[in-house]
Amino acid sequence: MTVTSLLKELSARGVRLQRDDGHIHVRAPRGVVTRELHQALVQHKPELLDILKAKSTRWDPLIPRGWTPTAWHGRLTYLAARSETDHPEGAEKLRAWATAVAKEHQSNMEDGPWS
Repeated sequence: MTVTSLLKELSARGVRLQRDDGHIHVRAPRGVVTRELHQALVQHKPELLDILKAKSTRWDPLIPRGWTPTAWHGRLTYLAARSETDHPEGAEKLRAWATAVAKEHQSNMEDGPWS
């Protein structure tokens, strides 16, 4: 299995890969990663780490460890709603930032299964 075919297979199965200090974290529904897929991940780990490093977003340093851009978007939207009455200008800035985070994440997701 090539790296390209592995990434396509993982994406089709809803598997997401995340790079962290030379390790690959696999997020997948239970039972989706077969023994064959696991072996392919191990075999192609160096290439996958390079791909994931190249695809890391500029938002990564802004997102606390363990938070996805989707979670970050939800938190910003929540804060904007809470501050709407007292600080409408700030709420609008938070909404704009949340939208920018979501769009950046979506554009990166279109290229492959990384988050």
